Amino acid sequence: TVISRANDQWSLIRTDKGEEGYAYSQYLTQI
Repeated sequence: TVISRANDQWSLIRTDKGEEGYAYSQYLTQI
């Protein structure tokens, strides 16, 4: 789950287990 977008390259995400961290936006797909 995307929580917020820090900028065009990085997004703050949360996993199914509740862990949060940043992921490179290019690797994410909107469904």
